[in-house]
Amino acid sequence: MLYLLSTGAVTNTELYALYLHRISTYDARGLFINSVPLVNLSLSAKPAASDARRASRKLLSKLDSIPYTLKDGFKYLGMAVTASGPAFANL
Repeated sequence: MLYLLSTGAVTNTELYALYLHRISTYDARGLFINSVPLVNLSLSAKPAASDARRASRKLLSKLDSIPYTLKDGFKYLGMAVTASGPAFANL
């Protein structure tokens, strides 16, 4: 991923869309394996901001806006602790 981003073969915005599509394909419909029970859609502006930083060579770090998943059994700023249970999403 980092190589593709650094060469311009893909943008962070494209990666974000690809990951959301993959989650949708395997978790929201189709197989419904529930590997990603919650998606933080409030992050949707971050990939474009990262693309702008990348274009101006002012990245926050090498991993600026690389998509990743968090284990939902721990508390992270802006995310619910759901223990993989969608019923706990709004607690």
